[in-house]
Amino acid sequence: MKKNKRKSITLIDKLMSVRNEIKFAFLISFSSIFLIELVLKEYQSPNYTIYTIGEMYLKICYSIVATFFFFLINQHLPKENRNVKSNSYIRNKLVSASNELTWLCETLNIKEKLPEITKDIVQAACEKINPVLPVTEIKINQFNNWREYLKYKTDKVKALLNEVLILNSNIETDLLEQVLNMLDALDRFYFLDNKLVSYGENLTFYSYEIAYLIKENNKTLLLLNKKKYKVYLNTNMNDYKKA
Repeated sequence: MKKNKRKSITLIDKLMSVRNEIKFAFLISFSSIFLIELVLKEYQSPNYTIYTIGEMYLKICYSIVATFFFFLINQHLPKENRNVKSNSYIRNKLVSASNELTWLCETLNIKEKLPEITKDIVQAACEKINPVLPVTEIKINQFNNWREYLKYKTDKVKALLNEVLILNSNIETDLLEQVLNMLDALDRFYFLDNKLVSYGENLTFYSYEIAYLIKENNKTLLLLNKKKYKVYLNTNMNDYKKA
């Protein structure tokens, strides 16, 4: 069977990723220049004041257009080039973090998939868990108790997210914010380092924290499935050419 070849990211894709307010300012300014230079200059101004205001507005429009091209060439396109090269790495790390949480849910005997998991589902699963019993994850990793397992799991997810933050300059603001939200959710497991704290007879002590972390992870996956991130996932790096 012939494999579908992934398309390379195009210059149009890169231009479409410019913030909407910047594109709006450019289009208004460019349209104004076109209208004034080719149409309105053929007509005499009613008075000197309107003429002066028109000249000032035209200069502002030229400045905005020139600034747009400077921004595009010196900042936006180089950033998009870096995004193409780093996005696969970033996505793989975030998907790996999500997989870790999937295995956590399987260990909790939660049958639902991540997007379907609610706080009540986690609460019900934790009520059936004895925190002092040994834990086996996917028949490979073994732990003496749930405190040890949760410490291992949260440290592993945090390490993956911190690797993503190394490339924070290449991450869009909304995705970066969501990664920070996941790190904040992980910080809520602060009692894991205190062995003097008793969990009680079940694992509901950490049910809210687990549910909150899963919720923030689901938001991260939704962002990765948005069009502006998908465009990078459909990029063949062998065909990639700089704009």
